[in-house]
Amino acid sequence: MYNYKKGFKVRDWMSTEGLIALLEKKRNHLSKIENQVLDYILTHMTEISSQTIYEVAQALFVSTATISRTAKHLGYRGFQELKYAIVQSVQSESTESDSRSFQAITQQLIANVQDSFQQMDEAKVAEMLKMIERANTIEVFGVGGSFPICTDFARKLTFLGKKAYARSDWDEQEAAVKNLDGQDLAIFVSYTGETKGILAYARVAQEQQVPMISLISTKGSTLEKLSTTTLFAKGTTRYHQRVDLSSRIAVICLFDTVLLMYAEAKQPR
Repeated sequence: MYNYKKGFKVRDWMSTEGLIALLEKKRNHLSKIENQVLDYILTHMTEISSQTIYEVAQALFVSTATISRTAKHLGYRGFQELKYAIVQSVQSESTESDSRSFQAITQQLIANVQDSFQQMDEAKVAEMLKMIERANTIEVFGVGGSFPICTDFARKLTFLGKKAYARSDWDEQEAAVKNLDGQDLAIFVSYTGETKGILAYARVAQEQQVPMISLISTKGSTLEKLSTTTLFAKGTTRYHQRVDLSSRIAVICLFDTVLLMYAEAKQPR
């Protein structure tokens, strides 16, 4: 749905957290200078509400055309539409306190976990267990807030008798995925399913016919299309200013379920 203001179309307002998350998702599609413009926008949202395009350009020592181009690459018709979205999100900030109460936050986390389990197909999990069991080597890939979860999963798989690794170094990750083949397994964790580095590794794995499992929050993503099988971990995007506070608890629950079922399957009968 669109509202009209001053002759241009403007999207319905969203929270500051939602707007930041939306803009951050566009970052990989921006040039270096456009990323600098985005950084300025995200750190000066309140000020931008009252600034003109000329003032923003002057503050960044760039042309107004660069500001306009960045706004368009972020999904807006121009700076004015982007500015209006920022104004609306800033104004809505004062009305969001109820959604941040203890009860609201805990209920949302519980709902995310429940939704994730409801989408968890037992036959799909059984297929994943077979993929884990058959794999000679398992590499688990994740970045940012997802990486500690990958490390924990790989560590537990190691204790269960598998050769499993989660590597923090980008060069090491690249080398690791290139060493995989059809007898191994690659597991990817990406909140959006569009993380640039993760997609690069997934494409290498696909070219080498490596079986792939992905855990993502967004259906229809590029990572889902590349993967052999996928689990969906429901998540709610949360940002405090520019700090990503999005909970990964649903991912942890799904991983733990797979681990417990794998451990149970290995028990002697």
